Amino acid sequence: MSRPVKTTSFMSPVWLRADLPRETALGYWAGPHAEIAGRLPNLAEYVQRHFSPTDHGYWPSSPTVGTAVPTSRRCDGVAEVRFGSTVAALGMPLRMREVYLDEQNVFERVLGQVTGPGGGRWWTGGHDDAVGHRTILLLRRRRGVSGRAFRKYVQDRIGPALHEAGGRDLRTYTFLPWSRLVHPTLGVSHDNPAFRRTSC
Repeated sequence: MSRPVKTTSFMSPVWLRADLPRETALGYWAGPHAEIAGRLPNLAEYVQRHFSPTDHGYWPSSPTVGTAVPTSRRCDGVAEVRFGSTVAALGMPLRMREVYLDEQNVFERVLGQVTGPGGGRWWTGGHDDAVGHRTILLLRRRRGVSGRAFRKYVQDRIGPALHEAGGRDLRTYTFLPWSRLVHPTLGVSHDNPAFRRTSC
């Protein structure tokens, strides 16, 4: 297995506005909003993952692992950004004003998550349009588990296992502690209680 490429990345679970028809909101996100985001400099990739409103929750239930996502917390998709470099990532918030202002046109809630420098891993060559079905697995670090141990588990155990199993468009991320300051969009909710925060 070739070594994965380290990346500095940003991922935002998003909830579409409830007062817009779903197809209208998805069309705006994929069209006008994507065009604004795509104009940002120094991006290696900007991808949207639109989730099915019904197709979710494959992970089997367990007495020790919470796997059921409450209806109120089922997001409509994620926006994923891979920066050209760590330096580009540090300068990006100053350039995102137009993106931030446009988010209120389509989103009700946005929860921006950012990796540390090199906190992402790309195990395959990048976005593969031939992949017909995608699964996103979000993990939350258990209290009492160190961030370092969790990152090692994700990058050294889960990533290689999924790659060996044949994942065709595979990437793993571990995020810095969540802060609403990472994604300060006006007119959009950023509420994210501690017990719901994603660590990967």
